[in-house]
Parts: sequence; structure tokens; C-alpha cells
Amino acid sequence: MDNSELKALAEAAIEQSDNIGEAAWYTADCLQHLLSAGAPDAEFIAATNPAVVLGLIAKLDEANKRIMDLLSVAGVFSAVTERDTLKAENAQLKKQEIELKAEAEQLKAECEGLRAALTASRDFVMHEAEVRGFLDEHDKVSHRHPKRKELIDSIDAAMGKGELS
Repeated sequence: MDNSELKALAEAAIEQSDNIGEAAWYTADCLQHLLSAGAPDAEFIAATNPAVVLGLIAKLDEANKRIMDLLSVAGVFSAVTERDTLKAENAQLKKQEIELKAEAEQLKAECEGLRAALTASRDFVMHEAEVRGFLDEHDKVSHRHPKRKELIDSIDAAMGKGELS
């Protein structure tokens, strides 16, 4: 029997008692005669009158509500804890992002320095090849000068890599 059934029976008993004009629930003496039972059984039955049963059900309902409230608070606490953890992780990721951006800027500056050095080196080699007459009809280092041609090709290849668009 669940609480709602017990509650309905207790309310019906109180209503019946009101309808027939009884002011109180059965007493232990009355029940001993009705049931021919011993005093402990009659006292227990008399003590568990409808008002007592309804009071116990009300206390149980209140305790269940309190449990649900506590579980709800625990759920909120869990959500708050998770939120705080995520905030800490987010702050750490933002810090890493700033560090990575700074490192990227440093690498970009280094690349620009290397690019300038390679450009200057290429210009020097090409000028020297022009002065010495090592260029072909297309103003490129002649295949007759393989080391200079290889150097220019290496510089051109390096300059072509990692270009930003």
C-alpha cells in the first residue's frame, strides 16, 4: 500500500467519524472488546489513528521534498563546479593562445630577417655573375657555372617556400 492509498483511507476514516458523530478514534478499551485482542495490539491500533497516519505521511512528504531540494542543490553545486573547472581551462587556453601568438610573431620576424638575408645573397650572386659574364641570354646563371646556378636555384626554392598569400 502506498502513501496515497493510506492517506485516502485515513481521510475516509476521519470523514466517517465526523458523519457518525464520534469525537475521537477508537480507544484501547473499546478495541479490546471488539477484537478480543490483548492490550498491546489494542493500544497500537488506537495510537495509529487517522490523524497520526496523516501526520506521518505529511512528515514523509516533507522529508522527500527536502531530499529532492538537496539533490537539486547538489546538482547545482555540480554544475557550478563544472563551470568553474571550464572557466579555469578556458583561462589556461587563452594564456596558451597569447603565448602562441607571441611565438608566431617572433617566428614571423625571424622569417622576414632570413628572407631579407636570402634576397641580399641572391642579389649579390646575380650581380657578381652579371659582372663576370656568367649569365645566359635569359639573364639567368648559365648552366656552365653549376655551383652558382645551384646556389641561385636553392635560394629561389627557399624563397618560394612558406610564402604568405
